[in-house]
Amino acid sequence: MTDQTGELHLKIDGTEGCEEEKDEFTLEIEKLQATLQEMLDCTSSPSTSLDSTDKSPAGLSARRLIRIASEHHHISTTSSCHSDSGNSSSRDFVTPFTVHGGASIGRLILIDIVRRDDLIGIVSPNDILLTIENIKVSGMVRSEVNRILEDMMREHDQIAIEILPAGSISDDICELLADRKSSGELQTIIRENLYQKTVPYTTRPPREGEIDGEHYRFVSVDDFNKLLDNGDLLENGTYQGE
Repeated sequence: MTDQTGELHLKIDGTEGCEEEKDEFTLEIEKLQATLQEMLDCTSSPSTSLDSTDKSPAGLSARRLIRIASEHHHISTTSSCHSDSGNSSSRDFVTPFTVHGGASIGRLILIDIVRRDDLIGIVSPNDILLTIENIKVSGMVRSEVNRILEDMMREHDQIAIEILPAGSISDDICELLADRKSSGELQTIIRENLYQKTVPYTTRPPREGEIDGEHYRFVSVDDFNKLLDNGDLLENGTYQGE
């Protein structure tokens, strides 16, 4: 028996008088070899690939690019491995993982529950989700990220996501925006996503054409300080004395 190519090969020796027995034996070996190859194909499913930028990265340099087969593609490539479990293609569509956090609670988007076996050990709970198909999701609310993830998984056979390992940076948006050492790029992404969905508070009087609740929420200094003391503001600062 040799195993030089990752497949099972048997060398069969015998005499001419056992030709019939040899043929039957060969057929059995071919069946076993086909079964073994099917098992190898299933365990090394190409649905996920991982690229690491550094051997021992830290902070934002620890980001990883992961390619994930979409649900319909994943089902079709693994159905032969689970042919005795029913028609899996009829299952309801599910995303490969759920997320939690989001700007509504002042957090980055984090991986929650990993739903697919082929992703276990590739992504983990509380990993920070940075992008989905080049869409930068930091600073978005959770429901918006769920919608993007579902849409991309339906539209593509494979999607690319970028993640940071849990704990590599703070996932607190307020802390990231206040930290001068934080990545300027990440701060800009957070602000852009936040300002598309929020209305800032200001203590200055409205300018001509500005509508309260649409352009800004105009409040007194006392009301502003109450919001600040209660931790209701993601970011604050002073501009031209206001």
